[in-house]
This record gives sequence, C-alpha cells and structure tokens, in this order.
Amino acid sequence: MSIRKATPDDLIRVLTLDRPGDVEELKLMAAEIDNDTGRSVYKAIYEGAETVSDIARELDISMQLVTYHLEKLLMANLIEERGDGSWISQKGKRVVHYVPSRAAVIIAPSLEGLRKEGEERVRTAFGSIVKKLFYSAVIGAASFLALNRGIAALYYSLVRPIATAPTTKGTTVSGTGFTSASTLNYILGSGTGLSNAPPPLPPLLAVIIPLTVGIAVAYLSFRWFSGRPERKGRVPAPSTRA
Repeated sequence: MSIRKATPDDLIRVLTLDRPGDVEELKLMAAEIDNDTGRSVYKAIYEGAETVSDIARELDISMQLVTYHLEKLLMANLIEERGDGSWISQKGKRVVHYVPSRAAVIIAPSLEGLRKEGEERVRTAFGSIVKKLFYSAVIGAASFLALNRGIAALYYSLVRPIATAPTTKGTTVSGTGFTSASTLNYILGSGTGLSNAPPPLPPLLAVIIPLTVGIAVAYLSFRWFSGRPERKGRVPAPSTRA
C-alpha cells in the first residue's frame, strides 16, 4: 500500500477512506499527532525550527529520536524538505532543513461521494447564476426601453416642436398645430402624418445613454441578487422542552 508523496505544488490533498494508501497516510498522521514527542516535533517545525539539531536542542531530546519522528512526519506528508538548496555543515555533511507542508488536507468518506457532491454543487451554483443573470437582463432591458421611450417623448414633444400644421386629416388640437390622429405618432418619434417632421433622434440619446443605463442597472441588479442569501426553506424553531 503506497502512500502518495506530496509535492511542493500541492495546495489541497484529498484523502478518502476507500483508498488503502490514503487510509495508511491517515493512520500515520493520527499516530504522530497522538504521540507527545511526534506532536512536539511537528509543533517545533511550525514555530521555525528547521534542522534536526535545532529541534533536538529546543525539545531537549536526542537527535536519533528527532530523526525517527521526522521520518514519520515526512511519510504522513505533514512536513517536507526545503527545496531551495542544500546546506553543508562544518563537518562536510549535508544538512536537511524541514518546513511544514503547505497542502491543506480534506478527509472524505469516498471519492465517488465527493465527486457527486462536487457535481451537485456545481449544478446548483450554475443554476443560481443563470437565474440571476436572467432576472438582471430582464431588468436591464426594461430600463433601456423605458429610458429610450422617455427620451424620445421628451425630444419630440419639447425639444423639437413643430411650427406648421400636419397634413393628415383629423381634429386639430387648439394652439399647437397637431391633429389628434398624429399626436401619438409625433411623440413616439415616427413623425408619420406630419408635414414638417423633426429630425431623427440622435444615436447618443436613442441608444448609447439608454444602453449604458440599462447595463449599469443590470449589473447592480446582479450584485444585489448575489448579495441576497438563498432561501432554503423555513428553519424550525428550536424546541424549548428539556
């Protein structure tokens, strides 16, 4: 039963109970953490001691005992050798420096269960994002249309009034030169039935400003939806009975 050796690039190690190698690694971890000396050696490395002599001097134990527990900690992937070069002692021997493992350890009952749980979380998160994007897009589109129509109405009814009377038949609105048949078309910007139709609505007012506002509203809506907690249903009140 081989234990998978941790690498310096590991950030997360997932250990499952359905793989013999992972079970052996977990047993080594538990044994060293449960052992007073092993736990002290592990703690000393986390506090900055790096060499066998440093740890032995700090804990006041033999170097042989420190080496024994360092080997166990290495096998359990709780510590690792520093990979930035070797050190040579005054006696010409290579001195190994140890550092804590950078990988976080996750323990799961089974790899298949972990995979299914991960897939379910991905599906749930994806569905939630799609729903928020849809609602935000609807709100942004509604904002764009409302602002576009509002600008058009103001532009054609206030900024560009018509001096001449329309040519279509209908009842004339007093003092304006409009007929009841052409007033709505004029306000909406089509100019249908007018003898002196105003120029088209500029693109800045017709598209760019409403589109910018619509995108901003959609973005703010998405941020607002994302900040709201998901409703998981009513949580039953805790029982007050002893």
